[in-house]
Amino acid sequence: MKNKGLLWMILAIVVVFLAGAVSGVFLDKYVLTRRHEPDRRGGPPFPSLEMLSRDLSLTIDQQDKIKNIFRDNEQRFIELRTSMHEQLDQFREHIKNEIESVLTPEQLQKFRDILQRHIAERQKETDARRKNTQDPPQKENKGQNP
Repeated sequence: MKNKGLLWMILAIVVVFLAGAVSGVFLDKYVLTRRHEPDRRGGPPFPSLEMLSRDLSLTIDQQDKIKNIFRDNEQRFIELRTSMHEQLDQFREHIKNEIESVLTPEQLQKFRDILQRHIAERQKETDARRKNTQDPPQKENKGQNP
């Protein structure tokens, strides 16, 4: 009887230890590490009109002029961003083609599978970022941020 109780106690300690280890790994991988990942956009967003107005104590006239500057340059910004995305897509395609040219048929199929998994994972990350962001969508910010 004493051995049975000791066995249950040891089993309970092992279960508690394993639960702690699993929780620690989960927290490290999905909670703590994600918080410190750098923003993939490459830098802080441009300050909004409201932020500039507050921090610089802008007059109404200055606010109007800056609002016009944002509005007047919005289309150029959209065109630049679109052009950059297109150039990056072309560059990625070029690299992919070069890599594919040196692979065997078996490696080529595995490579394409890897790319598909990578694209799916990036899409999930993007969707999660959009879902969790506190920033309003770009279209609702018209005239405030270029």
